[in-house]
Amino acid sequence: QGSDVFRDATSKGVDQMVSNAHGKEFVLRIPSWYRTHINAPMFFVFPVMIRSFPAGVFYGDFNTAHTVIDPRLLEEMKKLRDQAVTTMERFFQNQK
Repeated sequence: QGSDVFRDATSKGVDQMVSNAHGKEFVLRIPSWYRTHINAPMFFVFPVMIRSFPAGVFYGDFNTAHTVIDPRLLEEMKKLRDQAVTTMERFFQNQK
């Protein structure tokens, strides 16, 4: 299977911001399940990686492509994700 934005996010631990999911630059990088069930024109995927393994994602989408997003919103989402990672790492550390 080819690479898509969700697979890249979770396998590489890379934040993904898609400004126009319907644009030609993303046509091959958006999986069919997404187009069938969600199909938002703009979205972000921030992976939650625990010890280099994907444990989940923080996801958000928007009704229109190329929406101007306040950078503070994205920073707060990343902070929330980082807090989740820290909490899960502590939990697993205590399980030893």
